[in-house]
Amino acid sequence: MAESTRSSSPNAPPNLSATRIQNTRSWRLGLFLSAVATFVIALLLVRFDAFDAAPYSSDELAKKPISAIPRTNPRVLHGSEKIGEGQLLAPEDILYDPKLGVIYTGCVDGWIKRVTVNDSVVEDWVNTGGRPLGLALGYSGEVYVADAFKVLLKLVYENSGRNLQRQNKDVIISLSLKNISLHYTVDESRQIPPKISSSFKSFKRRSHEGMNSSHKHSFEHFCDIVKKIKQPLNDNEVITHGLLKITQDGEIEALTNEAEGVKFGTTDDVVVAKNGLLYFTDASWKYELHDFALDIFENRPYGRFMSYDPSTKQTKVIARDLYYANGVEISPNQDFVIFCETPM
Repeated sequence: MAESTRSSSPNAPPNLSATRIQNTRSWRLGLFLSAVATFVIALLLVRFDAFDAAPYSSDELAKKPISAIPRTNPRVLHGSEKIGEGQLLAPEDILYDPKLGVIYTGCVDGWIKRVTVNDSVVEDWVNTGGRPLGLALGYSGEVYVADAFKVLLKLVYENSGRNLQRQNKDVIISLSLKNISLHYTVDESRQIPPKISSSFKSFKRRSHEGMNSSHKHSFEHFCDIVKKIKQPLNDNEVITHGLLKITQDGEIEALTNEAEGVKFGTTDDVVVAKNGLLYFTDASWKYELHDFALDIFENRPYGRFMSYDPSTKQTKVIARDLYYANGVEISPNQDFVIFCETPM
């Protein structure tokens, strides 16, 4: 009886064996649930994710890394000068127009800038509303643009005969603050993504002190884009992206945005032949520019090399299954064309 009383006493020590068993069961249950959750997530990713990485061969993985970077000639940059510093936001390609004495370059904020060679004056020439990458000069002074995003186009309104410009409903907001570039798409409901909206409000409260001219320009461009968001397009308005033509007067015309029924994903570079043909690359029909890393990691050939004939308005695929088709150039004798693949 005494033993029974002692065992039921509130001052008796806890049953350590029962506590250990309970902790072990809890630990096993947690481990089991974690394993199940991991399996379900992996299954969903495999089932629904479009990312489909190709296997790398063991030979590729066994290659020795480059041990030393080749030294550059220090005399190459002697006598050079920076132009447009602080006024050109992430310029991509350049072309020179000898007749006008200007250099064209496309920037991440959608602007194609003109820089005078003599006095290095930077002019905001045309904003495509997208991301102009490759540039080429036509033989009549027009500029051809490989634009990677959906763009602001020349729109013809019925009965008016007037060419108007309007911002694309899927606006690409390009924002570079403190050397960080972010690309966001405004959805069909005309709503700004909460992340970029909160970032904008937070930054708006801060002082502009400490920002260089490039950052200020980017911030002002972002504010301008937010103000320009409009209602969905009318039935008689046309929006597309891809290969563009810009006249000397700054009028934008969309030339082509697909080939063989497949839309362009990242129109990358363009060159003009003497016979008027345009040769250009679509780096990836699957991934847009802001997802270029996924294309490279997936290691599958989604790129194409194509031509466009302005006289017939026909787009022809010359080479397909390319690994992120990039730059393109035509030989001086016009007898061959060279294009680049980024990862191979």
